[in-house]
Amino acid sequence: ATVLGDFDDARFDLRGESARFLRRGRDFVVRTAGADGKVADFKVTHTSGLPRQNMDVPMLGKFISYLSTGDNFYGELDSDNVLLYLADWRAPKNKVPQYSNTGYALIGYILKHKTGEDIQSLASRYIFHPLQMANSSFTPQQLKGYPQRALGHAGDQPKFIPRGQLTPDWHFSNNMVAAASLYSNAEDLAAYARYHVSTTHNRLLDSVFAEVRDTDIQRPDGVQGIAWTTDFIGLEKITYQVGYIGGYSSFIGYDKERGNAVVVLQNTFNWSNYIGIALLMDMAKKDGLITSGNRFANNRMPERVYQQ
Repeated sequence: ATVLGDFDDARFDLRGESARFLRRGRDFVVRTAGADGKVADFKVTHTSGLPRQNMDVPMLGKFISYLSTGDNFYGELDSDNVLLYLADWRAPKNKVPQYSNTGYALIGYILKHKTGEDIQSLASRYIFHPLQMANSSFTPQQLKGYPQRALGHAGDQPKFIPRGQLTPDWHFSNNMVAAASLYSNAEDLAAYARYHVSTTHNRLLDSVFAEVRDTDIQRPDGVQGIAWTTDFIGLEKITYQVGYIGGYSSFIGYDKERGNAVVVLQNTFNWSNYIGIALLMDMAKKDGLITSGNRFANNRMPERVYQQ
């Protein structure tokens, strides 16, 4: 939403250009655009063909170390060296949804160099302030609740650290800040999800959220949108996004038709999304016994927003 919001700022139109970056004095074109040049769409829908991360020997060594220490192994993605890794990369002909941290690192790089602002400033202007998300920040030390934050623990990963043991926080300072440095709480994230099933009464944000919903790439069991995935489960369409980092897991999901939203936060690293999806399916089933359609589409807040 921050990326799309900045598109409407008129300072630059990333979709209309071929995403040129400055690499050691030479122009470097990231070759992910199709004929229509929608570079950003490919990245935020994970259909650019970019790898999940740089697949090389140094990365392998850091990942092996992570399995027993929990230490951050995405330092190269955070640095501008990610451009060196991609210097000879070519996009595959057939683009299918495939999660890519590399794509989001490049978006962070583009935003920083095209706007001259950091992600905290952009997110505050376009999202946090309009939606009154006072407990969300990319500079968490400024949050009142930071000293009392939930600490991360081992779960499904790191494999060689027993479940339930503390794991170190991951810290970024450059390209990966936008993708992996947001601190928030369930209340703020519920507000963010809430306005995907209702209205913000903010013209810019409503148009951004509408565009996010209207951008779909077909999958066998659903669609891939901008930052959101929609699964078709029976007659229901469940839209969600997930986040995993350090010792944390998050799930934000909503059912647009029913007007329900769910936030699930865990301070353990677990891959499963079943809790959030199960809650949305249960809510849809109960709503189906009463009425159909989104009863809360024009409200500032849907009747029920579950937080866990």
